[in-house]
Amino acid sequence: MKRWQAAGLLASWLVHDAEEWFAVGPWTRARAADPRTPAVLRRAVSDRQQRTAIAAMGVLVAAATAEGVRTHGRSRLFHDAVLAYGLHGLGHLGAAAAVRGYAPGVATTPLVVLPYAAWALARTTPLHGRAAAKDVLAAAALVPLAIGAAHGVGALLGQRGGVRPEP
Repeated sequence: MKRWQAAGLLASWLVHDAEEWFAVGPWTRARAADPRTPAVLRRAVSDRQQRTAIAAMGVLVAAATAEGVRTHGRSRLFHDAVLAYGLHGLGHLGAAAAVRGYAPGVATTPLVVLPYAAWALARTTPLHGRAAAKDVLAAAALVPLAIGAAHGVGALLGQRGGVRPEP
């Protein structure tokens, strides 16, 4: 894999998360205001908190991308990050199915996330482009951990200006 191809992880993520950056705040507020939304999902947080979480995830993606560029896509960190990135895209599709409509990130998932992940994995995965089950399970565990860490940073650093949940 060429270095610029490994850099595609960050480029792909930037396109994908630009959609989330602009859509997640209005979408979250609309869902919070909808009485059909389950109570657990009604807690709206500030745009600042959500965008801080997006930026925190960007740091993780940039670190994995840098390692991929350095190793021409041969590093385990890069491979696992690409696999987790693809799996997270499936989560976006699941979220859209769950709400029976648009969910932030779903527009760029089939256009950017899944194609890049599939392409990069085909070039970096042994066994003819198929990830081993243990790799998929490890990446599946990595997704909620990374998202949780990013949202934890978002909660800590982006608290000011948050929207309070209704009592």
